[in-house]
Amino acid sequence: MFKVALIFSSGLCLALAVLGCGKKDGEAGGEGGGGSCGPAKVVADGKAWEVKKGLAVYDPKYKATLVYGFNYDSASCESAIKGMFQHPEGGESIRMVDSSPDAVGFGAHTQMGGEVNVELQGKAEKAGDKIAACVKEIKFKPAVGPYKDKEVTMSGKFEAEFCGEMKR
Repeated sequence: MFKVALIFSSGLCLALAVLGCGKKDGEAGGEGGGGSCGPAKVVADGKAWEVKKGLAVYDPKYKATLVYGFNYDSASCESAIKGMFQHPEGGESIRMVDSSPDAVGFGAHTQMGGEVNVELQGKAEKAGDKIAACVKEIKFKPAVGPYKDKEVTMSGKFEAEFCGEMKR
């Protein structure tokens, strides 16, 4: 059984954000490019969450690159470009956005601003290029979805294949 998850590329949340966040030189996401980035790590409600596939798209509407991670292998670039994913049962996605403010998402929940710090590594120019998002450790409790009010921790380097420009 499949459920359809519409991912609006965090666009709605980014559009509603009024407050931008600056980054200090040397922080993950700062102009200095400093800060180390360990392996990707996601823990949801005390359980490790394996990232099996990574995809990335550029959203021209918000001038931001989104890096998605999935706990299953069947996500496709076609779905990422449309911003719509059909998750298999038990399937879920995460996302990282290097923008102002930076954002991370788990399922339908998006966490932005404040302590969220995302830095893109690499420059994707064409489909198939490799890109990564380095996330400074962030802990939050989603307000919606199966992990509502349960702690989620994200950190590290999330690698992805660049799919191209998002089309809505």
